[in-house]
Amino acid sequence: MTLSSARSRLPAARRCSTRPRPPRAPVAASSTGFGPGAVYKTHSGLIGAFGRELVLTGTLPDRLGRALSKVHDMRLLGDYSGERPDGTAALWAADQAEAFVTAIAARFGGHGR
Repeated sequence: MTLSSARSRLPAARRCSTRPRPPRAPVAASSTGFGPGAVYKTHSGLIGAFGRELVLTGTLPDRLGRALSKVHDMRLLGDYSGERPDGTAALWAADQAEAFVTAIAARFGGHGR
């Protein structure tokens, strides 16, 4: 799914139920150069490693770390409190995701937009 199609589905996504989700698998982080092959047990662990290894070292701009943390907080609110982001916040998160993917692709190679 592209970011454009995700944006177009936003109104439908807001109607989704808040049913419990299955346990999440460990999150792999092998392509960025910090801990190749490393597996983090939680998203928070991966985000912390991202900040330590890529943002604090100056490899990537701190705005990416701040945006990633904010979007993660939004996800946690949705997962555990049922509080959904409003349309403006959801579109902001989609824009941040696009900027994040573009920055990672530019820095480490890949197929950014």
